[in-house]
Amino acid sequence: MSLISLLSYMKRRYLSERGQGIVEYALLLIFLIGIFAFFMSPYFRLRYRLIYLQIIGEINKIVS
Repeated sequence: MSLISLLSYMKRRYLSERGQGIVEYALLLIFLIGIFAFFMSPYFRLRYRLIYLQIIGEINKIVS
């Protein structure tokens, strides 16, 4: 039994419909906050800024 199916079973077994909705909403919110934190991390911004600058540099070489 996988972890996801176990959590789904426990949610259905022990929570009311309203409780299930609250848990699903909280998990979605945590997921979105995690994605936002990943994209706002300095490592992510620095890495893709360097790629962007490399692309601009290559375009400038071609145009010149």
